[in-house]
Amino acid sequence: MSMFSDIQTPQNVVEEKDVLGGGFKPLETDVYLATIKHAYGSVAQSGAKAVNFEFELEDGRKYRETLYVTNREGKPTYTNQKGEVSYLPSYSIVDGIALFTTQKPLNEQATESRVINLYDFNAKKELPKEVPMLMDMVGKQVKLAISLNLVDKTAKNDNTGKYEPTGETKEENSITKVFHPVSNKTVPEVKASQEASFHDAWLEKNKGQVYDRTTKSKPTTATKTTTSSLFA
Repeated sequence: MSMFSDIQTPQNVVEEKDVLGGGFKPLETDVYLATIKHAYGSVAQSGAKAVNFEFELEDGRKYRETLYVTNREGKPTYTNQKGEVSYLPSYSIVDGIALFTTQKPLNEQATESRVINLYDFNAKKELPKEVPMLMDMVGKQVKLAISLNLVDKTAKNDNTGKYEPTGETKEENSITKVFHPVSNKTVPEVKASQEASFHDAWLEKNKGQVYDRTTKSKPTTATKTTTSSLFA
């Protein structure tokens, strides 16, 4: 039984499309071959479900990201301004990773209890914690398009209880696309039986870019810095 088996994937969802989007040292924007070291589920206080990944890149660097695959209502979808129902971007990313590594979608992934060391903010150190691990993904490889973003630093407002921008900024990474580790195809390209073309197009447009995601006024464009399954 999996904690993700209750995710319903309705038939009226607009499928994901390939769209070119506009000490810790963040990664430069690029495509990275990554091996999954950990992939485990968690639930936020709001009720939203997430998958927490730790990847190891070819040069030995570690990359971690938490991707929320449902909203607080347990749905993996949202409705846009046109009234179209689409998958949450993070859900599409995690589902793509699941398909390329196991040939099964996220809501068919089994979870197994495992104990790993996780950072505890209260204890200010890593402590053993039991987590629901997506074991079929562990040890498998995918290619990840990772973007370098400039974002707001935030702090909790004691009056409102909400986290608000401080006026300072920081750099952080986010996964924006998933590719098959051998063919370089995206999920939409596999489903449409198309040749792999988006991988190279994404690199040509995005490699080395830094994307300004802050709330301050900014230019509209990024600035350049120096098996039997379809998915097997």
